[in-house]
Amino acid sequence: MDRAMVERHLEQARRHVSEGERHILGQQNLIALLQRNGLDTLEATTLLANFKDLQRLHIAYRDRQERELAS
Repeated sequence: MDRAMVERHLEQARRHVSEGERHILGQQNLIALLQRNGLDTLEATTLLANFKDLQRLHIAYRDRQERELAS
């Protein structure tokens, strides 16, 4: 992969990590709201777990792109 493509992939990965952080925070806030109102949080908690799994993948990909760019 040429350097320009790695840089594009890295920038996209960084955006995904940033967006993922916002999604996780939003979902955590939603769960807290549901809990305060005595509502079921099962689906929201499951979605949060999925967001966290996806975030781990985004971070791993970003880190690989950073290593590739550094080499």
